[in-house]
Amino acid sequence: MTSKERWYATIRGEPHDRVPVTPTFMAWAAVKLHICGNTRHLMAHVATSGADIIDVDWMVTLAEARQAVGPDVVLCGNFDPVAVLLQSTTEDVAEVARQCSAFGGQGFILMLGCEVPPGTAEENIRAFCHCDGSLISDALKR
Repeated sequence: MTSKERWYATIRGEPHDRVPVTPTFMAWAAVKLHICGNTRHLMAHVATSGADIIDVDWMVTLAEARQAVGPDVVLCGNFDPVAVLLQSTTEDVAEVARQCSAFGGQGFILMLGCEVPPGTAEENIRAFCHCDGSLISDALKR
């Protein structure tokens, strides 16, 4: 199976040995796999891709992703960038970030489920990030 065929097999949810990430592994870099959209049907397959981190888009709950990939796979993401980060209050942003962090537990990296939308208030970004002015700092000090 060629590298291209393996990628297509992953997207279709078909069995395969490994997604071709070997050159990145040889460079001693961590590999994060992100596939945009609702990837519920792919979660079990991406867990065997060889990627170090599986990025979960906001359309898939952390519970669904964790159940599909098991406890030993590092998950990241899941934070809704539009409905929460762009359109919610700073308090709501911080609360959703706390909830994601609490649920994610070990083997979880809090990240957006996609990119930061243009026009997002700096206050909302600070409410989400572990930085000066963060509203979630204490939740990250476990």
